[in-house]
Amino acid sequence: MRRLEHSRNLRGPSWCRRRLRADAYRRIWGLGIDPRDRDELRASAAAAGLEADAVMAFVDSKEGKRAYREARSKAYARGVFGAPLMFVDDQIFWGNDWLDFLEEHVRTN
Repeated sequence: MRRLEHSRNLRGPSWCRRRLRADAYRRIWGLGIDPRDRDELRASAAAAGLEADAVMAFVDSKEGKRAYREARSKAYARGVFGAPLMFVDDQIFWGNDWLDFLEEHVRTN
């Protein structure tokens, strides 16, 4: 599931891709599933309204792997040092225990 940040390269409406990322984060950080579990990735794709076979094909493709390497390099350059880590503008929110602060920040800014 590590390549889900590249779901913008998947075909489908942007709201489906956002739902895919949100559902994957929920499963990994909320439910504690193994992020390498391909059945969980397929379930996230289905929950998001995307074709699971297409998602898996992208994850396994050269394009998907290239996109993952590029995003990982950009993340390192930006200072990403763990997961979950979210940026809002220049503000960094790292770790599950900071999600409430992230929500408050988004709500008040």
